Amino acid sequence: MTINGKVIALTELENIHHAILESISNVIRCGHVKGKDGGLDEDGTLDKPIVCIKAHFEFINILFNHASAGVSERRKPVNIFTTNYDTLLEDALALNKIPYWDGFSGGAVAHRIQRYGEPIPSNGQRANLIKMHGSIDWFLCDDGHVWRVRSNDRYPEVNRRVLIYPQATKYIATQQDPFSSQFDLFRKSLNSNNSNILAVCGYSFGDDHINNEIEFALSKEDNKTVLIAFLECRDEIPKCIEKWRTSKYGKRIIIASLNGLYVGNSEPFKRKDEHDYWWTFNGVTSLLKNGCEV
Repeated sequence: MTINGKVIALTELENIHHAILESISNVIRCGHVKGKDGGLDEDGTLDKPIVCIKAHFEFINILFNHASAGVSERRKPVNIFTTNYDTLLEDALALNKIPYWDGFSGGAVAHRIQRYGEPIPSNGQRANLIKMHGSIDWFLCDDGHVWRVRSNDRYPEVNRRVLIYPQATKYIATQQDPFSSQFDLFRKSLNSNNSNILAVCGYSFGDDHINNEIEFALSKEDNKTVLIAFLECRDEIPKCIEKWRTSKYGKRIIIASLNGLYVGNSEPFKRKDEHDYWWTFNGVTSLLKNGCEV
C-alpha cells in the first residue's frame, strides 16, 4: 500500500494497528482523567491505575439490593446492555455478590459458549450482562473461539482482540459473531408484548445501528417497551429521540434531562433541584434510591 508516496508493507500496517488497539485498551484499563480548568490530564499506568469503580458499585448495589426483600425471587433477571469495553460492570456485579451470566463458561480464563439465536439460559442468575461492542478482555484465537483472558496471560494462544472500535464500518461488524449474537439478544429484549422498560444511561444515541433497533421495536403495534432516557441535553434532544417522542408511540418515551422530565411530546416538567445530574451513574443511583421530585 502507498501512503503519501511511501510504500508501506502490510506487516507494518498490522503492527501499527495492533499498537493503536493496545494503546486504547491500556487507557481503558488504566484510566484517564481530563485536567480541570486547563490543568494537565492524568493517565493511569499498569502499575498504578486510576480507574475508580465506586459509581458502578453503588449503582449495582442500589439496583439489586436496595428495598429488594422478596423481590429478587419474583423478578426476572435484569438485562444489562453496554457498549463500553471496560470490565467495571462485571466487577461491580461480582463485588456485590450478584450472580450473572455473560455468555462465557469458565473462571478467570473462560470460553464463549453463546451462539447466535440461542436464548439466554436460566441458571438462577439475577443479571445478564451483554457487551454489545466487545470487551478489553475478549480475544479471538486461530480456531475461531472467543476467550476471556486476564491481562498479561500468555495462554491460550490468541491473535487479536474482539472489539468494535469507533469506525464507519460499525454496522458491518455487528453482523459478525459474537456481535451478531449480542445484538440478537438486544433485539429480543426490546420486542416485548408485556410491560418492559429500556432505561438508558451514559449513551448519547450516536450509533445508528443501535438506534435503528430501538426505533423498529418501539414502532411495532403490539410492543409495550417504554424507553426512559437519562440525557444531559444542555442544548437540544438528539434528533432520533425528538422524532420518537413526537410519533404515534411517543407516550412511551420518557426523557430525564438537565432541562427537566419530558413525557412524550410534552414540555419538560422542571426538577426542584436543577443541578442534580441524573443522567450520570450517580444521578440514576440517587433516583433509584430516593425517587424523583419534579
